[in-house]
Amino acid sequence: MTDPTGRHFLVFARRVQTDPLEQIGVVKAETEALAYVYARMNYTERPWRDLCVVPRDAVFALAQDPE
Repeated sequence: MTDPTGRHFLVFARRVQTDPLEQIGVVKAETEALAYVYARMNYTERPWRDLCVVPRDAVFALAQDPE
């Protein structure tokens, strides 16, 4: 079921080029452009070199650990 009020986007960032991208949060937005704006507004505690937003439904696990 699709949420009509927006989609969830994972926010990834890194401070310098040699750092790996790390997930720093999640934003909810109607479009990818708005998700990027929300991420820029909410995650300003550091000067990020790269800031990326990815639709949560575009990410999937390759393998799951047995419980």
